[in-house]
Amino acid sequence: MEFKELKIDEKLVSSLARQGYQRLTEVQEETIPLAIKGQSLIVKAMTGSGKTHAFIVPIIENMNFNNDTFDAVIIVPTRELGYQTNDFIKPFKVEFPLLTTNLAIGGEKEKVSRAKILIATPGKFLSLYPKLKSQLTTVKTLVLDEMDMLFDLGFQEDIDQIIKLFKNIQILVYSATIMRQLRTLFKKYLKADAIKIIDEQNSNKKVRHYLIDTRHQDTLKCIEKFIKIKNPYLLLIFANTIDKVDELYEKLVENKYKVGIMHGSLEPRRRKNMLRDIKDHKFQIVCMSDVGSRGIDIPDVSDVLSVDFPKDLSYYFHRVGRTARYVKNGEAYTFFNSDNISPILSLESKGLHFTTLRFKDDELIETKPFTFKNKEESTELSRDIKRAIKESKGAKVKPGYKKKMKKAVEKVKRRHRFIDKRKARNELKNG
Repeated sequence: MEFKELKIDEKLVSSLARQGYQRLTEVQEETIPLAIKGQSLIVKAMTGSGKTHAFIVPIIENMNFNNDTFDAVIIVPTRELGYQTNDFIKPFKVEFPLLTTNLAIGGEKEKVSRAKILIATPGKFLSLYPKLKSQLTTVKTLVLDEMDMLFDLGFQEDIDQIIKLFKNIQILVYSATIMRQLRTLFKKYLKADAIKIIDEQNSNKKVRHYLIDTRHQDTLKCIEKFIKIKNPYLLLIFANTIDKVDELYEKLVENKYKVGIMHGSLEPRRRKNMLRDIKDHKFQIVCMSDVGSRGIDIPDVSDVLSVDFPKDLSYYFHRVGRTARYVKNGEAYTFFNSDNISPILSLESKGLHFTTLRFKDDELIETKPFTFKNKEESTELSRDIKRAIKESKGAKVKPGYKKKMKKAVEKVKRRHRFIDKRKARNELKNG
């Protein structure tokens, strides 16, 4: 479906086309018509699905340019997402010169100015509210972006307080997961028929997933082999800890790679400058923590490489969501060895398909999928098969014993496959 089919303002269609957006993504097609009508929505949408335009387009379409008070408030969890959302809105100002924004986030000087859209982190919004109260009476739409991240960062009480400040307002919630706390929170404020949950796929279908069996080789050497083989346009490298991110960054800098870094412990100004340099294509490689994987839109990421699996497997989807954004394809690679098979079982039980690779000379070659059975499990299977063969033969060898023996062995294998699947389900259930 194309934006022109929505029957929205022609200037809005022209602006989107000028920016390179003509066709709607799945989440946009499902939500924009409802949001334009004023429907409150709770949207489960993974990163890279086009959700930012899914709320910006309805806001602009319904905007009243006859006054200079706020029409919409957008709450974001981090300053980077604040900058990013503001950057998404800026191009529309060519066609809509009266479209103004006020950015209230950490690291910025506090501003009390009239604007059509207020973009704020929760704490900043609450501190500014007394000064902006009279301008906020005209707000029609409250957007809560990356809601699960807002909860993860401890803003649940702030969000509760913010919602209470508005009466009879459209609320648009975007979250990668629809957790129990979120459902409970909105039952307090929204009628049941005002909520529509749009459950998008967990994993972008345009991403191809690969495992690289490092066979316990040095991580940095494996990264350098990977870069030499792939020569990526823009590679994001993820690690579990900030210390590991720093270590990889420093070693890659020493080895003369064009590399940037992004994690939550960077000083605010450096984070802002680093994000600007990343988007200006000054690096071929960026080392990131999982905080860096949440919501940030980095254009033209060709490859994502995880040197380990995230402890919280939901972050795997945030990591791979950095690539294959909008209509593009992408590839996601993860280093693994026989020590970390549990997360693979859990992700496969979610429906992901991995292609297994290994390094051979100056190539990455496809290899047989890892069986994910440790020595103890293999020994147990072998022991059970031997017992089944012995029991099927009996004391005396009788005619047809081979057929009976084959059935007994297959029964043992089926039982072990069932046990493996049950273990995978338990791994998934227990995170």
